[in-house]
Amino acid sequence: MQGRGLDAPLNSTGHQQAQAVADYLTSYHVDRVISSSMLRARQSAAHIAETLDKEAIAYKELDEMDFGSWEGQYGETDHQIPGGESPEEVLERADWRIRQCLKEFPGEDLVIVVHGRLIRILISHWTDLGLPDMDQITHTNCGVNQLF
Repeated sequence: MQGRGLDAPLNSTGHQQAQAVADYLTSYHVDRVISSSMLRARQSAAHIAETLDKEAIAYKELDEMDFGSWEGQYGETDHQIPGGESPEEVLERADWRIRQCLKEFPGEDLVIVVHGRLIRILISHWTDLGLPDMDQITHTNCGVNQLF
């Protein structure tokens, strides 16, 4: 698990994937790029922002879930880990930040660059799937989820 406690940079594959997403997004109208404040998300957002000639804005509330004592271990969880955050806590901070961005940038098309567990948490909430079933949402590194 690579959460808030492991602020690792993108490797060469990650940079290639981020640039591929940036190139893909050139066929879409984008007003703004927002991201997590974690290094790998900021680096991905930078590829996108540079390619689209936009500014990237990073927000700490969009950082990945804190996996506490499980940082760096392999596995999935839908509950709070000792020393970490619960999915509900992550949802509260990230959903609040995105709603603030929607208010601050009304009518704008946003690209939001965040992390795997956070993507599952947000989409499961926004689609009424529910947090207990968030693992039904699949994604890949630098995958694109389009929401209207």
